[in-house]
Amino acid sequence: MSLEIVYIDDEKDLCELFKMLLLGNEYKVHTFHDCIKGVEYINNNNVDILFIDYRMPCMNGFECREKIEKDIPIYLVTGELQILVPDNFAGTIDKPIDYELIKLIIEEKALIKTA
Repeated sequence: MSLEIVYIDDEKDLCELFKMLLLGNEYKVHTFHDCIKGVEYINNNNVDILFIDYRMPCMNGFECREKIEKDIPIYLVTGELQILVPDNFAGTIDKPIDYELIKLIIEEKALIKTA
């Protein structure tokens, strides 16, 4: 069973790296460097997991989270060391991004979905 994964980050290069990380897997990966378009996509589609950058020009990751109407696991991706992450996030991913950790999170979600 395929997972639908979304990554929102204003840095286009990081969006491309994220796609390359999961290339060859059966996952449906969508990346957005425009947080408003990303939120619209999530609210109108069946997304299984979201990774979202904290610091973006249109709104920060917390504000973006508040606009998401779905109850899905959301991971905050940030380079901010002294940030208090609200409980409505499933966890955090530090920058520079640990892609092995992202793979583990996705694989765990895939196992839960197929169980």
